[in-house]
Amino acid sequence: MKRAGRLLDTRSLTARFTFFVVTLTVVSGLTLGGLLGYGSMRDDVNEQYANANQRLDFIQEPARFALYQLDTETVDVLLQGFQQGPAYQRIDLINDQGQNVGHVRHQPTPPALLTPLIKRLFFSNLPALREQRLYYTSPFNPEKSVFVGHLEAEFDLNRMINTATATLFDTFWATCIQALVLGILVAVVFYAAVGRPLQAITRTISRHAREGNPFATLDLAVSGFELKQLVRHYNKHAHRGERYFNELTDANRVLDEQARRDPLTLDYNRRELIKRLKALLGGTEPKPPLALVIWDIDGFAQTNDRYGQDIGDAALREVSAHLRRHFSDAAPLYRLQADTFAMHIDLEHTRDGQAADDAPLQQPLAETLSVETTLEADKSSSTIELTLSAGIALSPDHATTPESLLRAAQLGLANAKHGGKQCLRSYSPDADDRQKRKVAALVLLKERLADGNFTLAYQPKVCLRDGSLKGCEALFRLDTQASAAPWELLQEAEATGLIVPLGFEIIRRALMEFAPLLPRLGDDFRLGINISPQQLVEPDFHHQLQQLLQHYRFPPEHLDLEITEATPLINNHAFNDNHRRLRDIGVSFSLDDFGTGYASIEYLLFIGFDFLKIDRQFVKHLPDDANSLRVCRAVLLLARELGCHTVIEGIETPEQEALMQQHQATLGQGFLYARPLGLTDFIDYLAASEGPTA
Repeated sequence: MKRAGRLLDTRSLTARFTFFVVTLTVVSGLTLGGLLGYGSMRDDVNEQYANANQRLDFIQEPARFALYQLDTETVDVLLQGFQQGPAYQRIDLINDQGQNVGHVRHQPTPPALLTPLIKRLFFSNLPALREQRLYYTSPFNPEKSVFVGHLEAEFDLNRMINTATATLFDTFWATCIQALVLGILVAVVFYAAVGRPLQAITRTISRHAREGNPFATLDLAVSGFELKQLVRHYNKHAHRGERYFNELTDANRVLDEQARRDPLTLDYNRRELIKRLKALLGGTEPKPPLALVIWDIDGFAQTNDRYGQDIGDAALREVSAHLRRHFSDAAPLYRLQADTFAMHIDLEHTRDGQAADDAPLQQPLAETLSVETTLEADKSSSTIELTLSAGIALSPDHATTPESLLRAAQLGLANAKHGGKQCLRSYSPDADDRQKRKVAALVLLKERLADGNFTLAYQPKVCLRDGSLKGCEALFRLDTQASAAPWELLQEAEATGLIVPLGFEIIRRALMEFAPLLPRLGDDFRLGINISPQQLVEPDFHHQLQQLLQHYRFPPEHLDLEITEATPLINNHAFNDNHRRLRDIGVSFSLDDFGTGYASIEYLLFIGFDFLKIDRQFVKHLPDDANSLRVCRAVLLLARELGCHTVIEGIETPEQEALMQQHQATLGQGFLYARPLGLTDFIDYLAASEGPTA
């Protein structure tokens, strides 16, 4: 009985002492935790807010460029990273026309119990809405910025404060845990029996750690409420940790697979191709011959423009399935770019020991170059016949490293593209030389654009009825020592976007040179200048052109803009606005090379033209070719029905001129009248044409 009394007294004393220590620790911890928690909460909210603003700052430059280029795909890619950013309730990218070209939406976070009070007391100075106007500065004219739209973002302040408040309460909870641990330690001093279970727990956890089993539970029989709670919570934490570890492992496996594959077609990506080629070509031992094939869809951009993005994506998936069906036993298929696929195929040695060539692959590859399918998207279907071009490179014949083999295959593809649609070509030094010429042409183009060291030639347009001079066409020319032809330079300018500044420089040069000659020319004389579709979709093209016309005092009715067919112009808002405004002030438009594009009739339906220029390929075989004559007659009849004048290109003989006069063509252009002339020679030509009328 006395012993029991002593135990009771001891237990009572320990309980009182433990309660005192715990109470003192909790009060001190809560006080200190409150002070530290407030600072932590304030810093946490401000840091979240600053990070949210900084992320928006990071996308401003690419967003300006994307809005300037009207590139909704790039906008989608820029905003994709914000889909997992719950710091925003919404993000909107709005172009200069007021159209929402990309947005992110999140459900607003409901405020916690104390969130409104905390927001009012401590964070009332944080604005929830940010609006940023975006201007694009051209690298070619850094003094001029173009307004391309604005960025709107609404921050989720409730979430930031909720998170920071949770951190504050975590601090309080940690303080309570510390107080509880301190109380247990105090109890250990007075209760030797508590030390033994704690030591057993420690040994068990240590053994699990040594055995590499961090999520094993504690199977111990302990007494005392605190120790039972400790064992129970530890086991619960172990179960949760094991479940989280398994989920994290599965998630990492999924992410790793996604990082290796294209999300649209589920083919492997370029990084995986390089990795696989390194494994196949690496090492010092002899490797079996290998063929790398690259396919590219011919005219895929036009397919996207004509049928829409959904049909374009469906076409990519169909092409991927088509290639995998033809090479079911070969290596995996890789998607390198938007419309480019690749596959590496093992080749066998020939009997004499030499590396095998790609002859056995020619027939199977030729069968892959045509895909006809019916594609469905947005409750509509379209039957599309797609053609592919392919390039082949062999290892070790053409290259021995992954990068060089890939480049050799790309040069083979470039060779195939150079040969036209649905072509199959192997790597050849000629393709490499052609690529080097393209690079040299691009370098030359940039140099000439920077220093303005180029000239313009002018080819007269003559009235077929009376032989009078009615106009001329300005043609881009370089000096005779240039390594690339003018059409090659213009082609590279079109592909790289340099055609926009170059086109404006050509217009400026032509207006400057011809403005003094206008008093000597008739009222119906028109200076024709070729214009790129990329210029015509510039939102302020009409304004810049009007400024040039005013600066050089060049009447708009003497200017004719010649357009080559290009699908992006149809139903393009910026082009329609430029076209309407320029025609209103008197500028005329010509459809150049009529009959050579795939959308000629569609152009005549949607775009108004003053002149139709019949391409020289329909004229060069006249008068002997009956089919060419029928085409010319049909186009001339079509032009009369539409109220358009006609310009016949490539007239070189009097017989061709007489034939076009007979069928009531309006103007003629060709070597019969004059070759393209420099400005001085054109002035002499003008003086000679004025002679008989003087």
